[in-house]
Amino acid sequence: MWRTNRLETEFATGTGIHVLDAIRFLMGNPESIEVEARLHENTAAHDYLVRLKFADAAIAEVSLMVDTGLRRESYFLIAEGATAEATLASAYSSDLCFQGDRQWAGETITEQHSLVDDPLIDGGFLGQYEEFFQLLAEGKPSTRPLSDAAYSMQLAEAVQRRFSGRLPPLVIE
Repeated sequence: MWRTNRLETEFATGTGIHVLDAIRFLMGNPESIEVEARLHENTAAHDYLVRLKFADAAIAEVSLMVDTGLRRESYFLIAEGATAEATLASAYSSDLCFQGDRQWAGETITEQHSLVDDPLIDGGFLGQYEEFFQLLAEGKPSTRPLSDAAYSMQLAEAVQRRFSGRLPPLVIE
């Protein structure tokens, strides 16, 4: 997660939690974590390099960089033989970046889809609201248990505290 001028001291728990939650969604819960924090020059903010280790020997490496100079919020997921990239739209930054999603094969764009130029759609908020109201109208529970959010917050707090080691079991009070 590479950001620009996000120098708040609670970045890992306030915003960085989203990338940790995405990793958990894709890979499950990690067994251990290694965190290296680097104080950002002339601020109280930190960049974080995070390594998450999973039971199946998979490893996820996460960079939370608070001031990279990028003009748009960008996310990159890289795995052996596959890469996914997302760059948020104009409501989050300048209009200087390509809007839309792209599918690559090797070094060639094989498919390209334009996104609706609406920050509620580009940011995913509209879909979240629609699902919430649909479930509420149908009297159904949320598709995600509250324990998911609690675990992601505990993981973000571990990053914020610069904790390295085996992760304790989820504690919900």
